[in-house]
Amino acid sequence: MNTRLIRGVLTPYAEWTPEEIDLLVEHWPQGGMKACRAVLPHRNPGSLRGKAEGLGLKREDRNPYTRQESTEWIDAQIRREYATGAPKLKPLAQRLQRHKGWVKWRAGVLGVRRPRDTVPHSRWSAEEDAILVAAVDDEISVTQMQRRLRAAGYLRGLESIRSRIWKQHGGFRRGHYAIGEVSEMFGVTNETVRAWIHSGKLAAQRKPGVSMAGLGVGPGNYQITPGSISRFMREHLGAWDHRKMRKEVLVDFLLGQAFATGPLDELRPARAA
Repeated sequence: MNTRLIRGVLTPYAEWTPEEIDLLVEHWPQGGMKACRAVLPHRNPGSLRGKAEGLGLKREDRNPYTRQESTEWIDAQIRREYATGAPKLKPLAQRLQRHKGWVKWRAGVLGVRRPRDTVPHSRWSAEEDAILVAAVDDEISVTQMQRRLRAAGYLRGLESIRSRIWKQHGGFRRGHYAIGEVSEMFGVTNETVRAWIHSGKLAAQRKPGVSMAGLGVGPGNYQITPGSISRFMREHLGAWDHRKMRKEVLVDFLLGQAFATGPLDELRPARAA
């Protein structure tokens, strides 16, 4: 028995004998996998299927696909059923002697299939905005903001909260950001942001943290200030792709507002007198 390297593991592999190949060629076209497993029980399904594909064997016992045509009577039946509301597709398909998927497709072609009911986005209330303002001032994460909204009875997604903050409140007004937040701003992975930091392109500081052994103070998470982000965007234009960035961050940068945050007043262009 030979061995073969499969997914990095040296695995025993039995070569196909001429007798096995003859049995596969004889039974695969008519019986497929079931017939071949009966005459070659020591071969697993993956080996049988792979060998059959390698030999170019095709199944002959399967019915070829036949195109289902429509008639005026079938179209009239579909229009009548859909005019009363959402029809029961299974009995309708059985009566028309068509597949359910075909009936739905034909209803769409005839223009009688109704679109799915969608829930419109609810407007942000004044109370929700007040909760966000307080959360921004407390410099908490977006996930914690979502928890505050849920506690008040409001269900908002994380992306909806981020967009609302940038649109209504001019950014997070925070003194620093984590690597995950910066990677989301630029549409890149956390590893890419770490590479920017290690190469010196993006300035960041590490806050002190507790070591895993609990024996002292070790390096903690990175803290990236809005000023560092703005300088990185100005000095390394080829490192980031504007097509991947969050639109709010890119617009703030293009307008020279530097994320409209308090710590960046010194970076904003001075107005002409």
